[in-house]
Amino acid sequence: AAHLPRADVVARIGALGVDTVLVHRDSERGQAHITALESCSLCTVLYDAPDAVVYTIPASSLAAPGIVPGTRVWISADSRLPDLVALGMRQSWQTAGAVIVGPVRERFYGGQALAAGVLPDEWLLGANEEPESIGVTAADAVATGAGGVRYRRPSALLLAQPVVFPSGRVTVGFDADGSVRMDDAVLTQSSAAALTMVFDAAVLGQQRIAGTDLGPGAQLVTLTVLRGSTQTMVWDAEVAALVRLRIYDRGVAVPALRSVPLAVGVQVDGDALVLRAGAADVQLQGIEDATGKAVTHPLPAATTTRVAAGEVPALATGHYQVVVMTTHGQRIVVANLWVTASGWRWQAIPQPLTLVY
Repeated sequence: AAHLPRADVVARIGALGVDTVLVHRDSERGQAHITALESCSLCTVLYDAPDAVVYTIPASSLAAPGIVPGTRVWISADSRLPDLVALGMRQSWQTAGAVIVGPVRERFYGGQALAAGVLPDEWLLGANEEPESIGVTAADAVATGAGGVRYRRPSALLLAQPVVFPSGRVTVGFDADGSVRMDDAVLTQSSAAALTMVFDAAVLGQQRIAGTDLGPGAQLVTLTVLRGSTQTMVWDAEVAALVRLRIYDRGVAVPALRSVPLAVGVQVDGDALVLRAGAADVQLQGIEDATGKAVTHPLPAATTTRVAAGEVPALATGHYQVVVMTTHGQRIVVANLWVTASGWRWQAIPQPLTLVY
């Protein structure tokens, strides 16, 4: 309650489904909470009595417009979408008859995938996530608030998914029967005469892909594929990667990406971890076994960083992770560390060249 004058806290509580707050005057810090709530412009006194005060909390702005039963809503598991918001909106929309899909949110709920080639009707992302990564843009936002943004699928979007091509080669095709293929896999169906296929590319060095010269950065590779045709693309997989695919059933104006390439190398060397992440913000985060306390230790910014006992602050027994943090708060786990009485044990999590925001 002491934080309730803050609009962001009110919004998160509203997203969780809380609509009233009861404060007993004789409770510990009761009067302090009442004083704080009195300065909350979003909170309204519903009932004022000698022994207690009841305040109303406004419903989350993410709840409007309402959800139609059967709507498929994908909820991000990114830490940039607050846990309480994800949990509260998930429960609210499920009650309204929505089909909730998306990845696991640890400690809160399991994941649910859609069938191959099926897109959600709506997405809920964190306010600092890049909507282009799922095939939508700011123009597709229908509601914002509580650290989240709700997007609705544009009518032209047929497919949006991550892709991996270790060989640096792919053939895409649009068959006469309407099947859209990537190598031998059928991705979706379309009745259009031509499709626009957009690949998001992470590029570290000069490349020419699909007839377009690309410099270092986050680049777009755009193809127009006619029904009954195929196209093959090749590139140097050491310095470039196609990481996401979007397919539209007509020509669209695709905005430039705001993300940047990230190349991280991790290798276990005995009881040490060798990390190559350039000048990225890298942290060692974890939970101490004995106290349950969360701890964070910044790691030195260097081309190559060695993480070992004696080279970082002393760690209590517990489970830790080496995390790369992006400018906009994306959290990328590149290694697990278990500290026990008998020593350190590492698990490296290899990271392909990718795009982050």
